[in-house]
Amino acid sequence: MVETAHRYLEGQVTPDFYICGGGSVVCDKEGRIIWDTRFDSSAMREVRDLAAEYGMPRCVAFSGPEKYPMIIKREVQPFPEDVAEYNHVSTSSKDKDFSKGFANALMEKLGDKINAQVNGLSVDVVACGVTKSTGIYEVMKVFGIAKEDVITIGDNHNDYDM
Repeated sequence: MVETAHRYLEGQVTPDFYICGGGSVVCDKEGRIIWDTRFDSSAMREVRDLAAEYGMPRCVAFSGPEKYPMIIKREVQPFPEDVAEYNHVSTSSKDKDFSKGFANALMEKLGDKINAQVNGLSVDVVACGVTKSTGIYEVMKVFGIAKEDVITIGDNHNDYDM
């Protein structure tokens, strides 16, 4: 993710931080993880099962900092049980309304455990209460950065709260 952003922004702007995975991971400009949030594998199994039930065609899971980003599977199917926590899950369909419906179904069933954010054709699933703003506020707190010194750049609906 960070490498993709570097290529896109090359020569235009040099970010100090990247807010990744729907706000679940913050990386510095070299791509090192400096902050992250997680939800447990039982919540991940519920997301995976609801994705299969709903017919969501793809489900990609990412695990903690020592393995981030680790793509578990590119389609909805079993994944290793030895991963205890996840930063986020990203699903994708070919229809925006289908993705919105899936996000709503996730929030209705699992909203006390996760946050589902529509991002175009994708749905990003993170721990309950996490958004990209969460990551930004954490960076501001840890590094003592004032709000007026922060500039954010986003490209989709899940960036609005920044």
